[in-house]
Amino acid sequence: MSSDAPLVSVVVPVYNAEAYLAECLDSLAKQTLHAIEIVCVDDGSTDSSASLLDTYAARDERFVVIRQENKGPGAARNVGIDRARGRYLYFLDCDDYVDTRLLEVAVAQLESVDADIVVLPFNQFDQRVGVPLRAWWCVLRDRYPEDVFSWRDNPSWLFRAFGNYPWNKVMKTSFVRAHNLRYQEDIHLTEDLMFSAPALVLAERITCVDEALVYHREGTGGNVMAGKDKHPLDFLVAFKNLKAFLEAQGLFDDLFVAYANWAVDGCRYNLHTLRTFEGFSAVRRALVDEGGLRDLGLLDADESVFLEEGYKEFLHDVQELNPADYAFRLFSEAAEERDVNSYRAAVEYYDKQAQRKHFEHELDDAARVSDALREELASVRDELAVSHENYETLQATFNEHMNAAEQKVGQALCYIPRLVQRTVLSHKQPGESKETE
Repeated sequence: MSSDAPLVSVVVPVYNAEAYLAECLDSLAKQTLHAIEIVCVDDGSTDSSASLLDTYAARDERFVVIRQENKGPGAARNVGIDRARGRYLYFLDCDDYVDTRLLEVAVAQLESVDADIVVLPFNQFDQRVGVPLRAWWCVLRDRYPEDVFSWRDNPSWLFRAFGNYPWNKVMKTSFVRAHNLRYQEDIHLTEDLMFSAPALVLAERITCVDEALVYHREGTGGNVMAGKDKHPLDFLVAFKNLKAFLEAQGLFDDLFVAYANWAVDGCRYNLHTLRTFEGFSAVRRALVDEGGLRDLGLLDADESVFLEEGYKEFLHDVQELNPADYAFRLFSEAAEERDVNSYRAAVEYYDKQAQRKHFEHELDDAARVSDALREELASVRDELAVSHENYETLQATFNEHMNAAEQKVGQALCYIPRLVQRTVLSHKQPGESKETE
């Protein structure tokens, strides 16, 4: 790496993100760590994203813009890997944004312990609500409390603890290239699994930052995950590839619990977040009727390997219920949860209203006390002014008396020697000269 190479290469795949792209790029341009490059790969955008990228590149030489036909986020990120010149690699989605201290904090942690990967907790930012909330489930720090660790320190929780999100990891570029880590280009969704999961397995030294400095935007309706029904089976391809990777590394048995739990979690999440019944039916059919669960090695797994009760329930329900019954159960559970959440929200609202009224009463009481104290303070000030006037009068009188006393004392002191002198003179003998005097 040349002496003028950036410390961090940030790769941003961009596709039709004009509504949020400026906030993303601004958060990178303002990083407190200045020695970075921002490699923006325009994946065939048809909106104003391309011209916006040109604007940033024209005013900041750290921005590098690469254009390609639309090939998906995996291909765009791989182009960024090939172009990167930095010592470290970070991937940020074009509708997300980060704290200005993110890269400085991440690099400091990486270099303090010489780690291959630093994992970053993040905040969810739902565009429909507009309030960021920490995604507590994205980094299970309690499972790996050490400053530096590897999968061997807790094999069962590796994937569940850190996930396969591109935006919550910074890695050594040399580590990525040494193991030829790449994003899948033949799928549009879950393309990050075969980059992040193998990285977590192959890393000898992993560390964490505990402060959440990344903001992952959701609820826009325009990101890749919003079009899941166009590619409903991509996740199944990705998890089959992860299974093959672990088998090729001779680690499938060692990491089976971690793999099985993450695979079930992926199956459940992808099935439950589809928006059409056609997509839902296609995934359920692929998992059950076409042997997807069997191919993933989940059908013969002992139930004791699953770390959450919900995983066991999912495997049972997806096999025993037909698609319509399963979908109706999900609908019923969602409706019940909505009602409970609505009731809980109403209770919280009235509780906050009661708290507000209580605070208003306390504020009124405090105002009354404050007014009384102000009146008392004014009275004390008046009394103090009168006391000050009396003091000055007394001081003047005292000074007069002191001056008079000084005069009397002075006269008395002068009177005594004169009296002595007269007495002495009165006792002189006749004929004594003045010298004798």
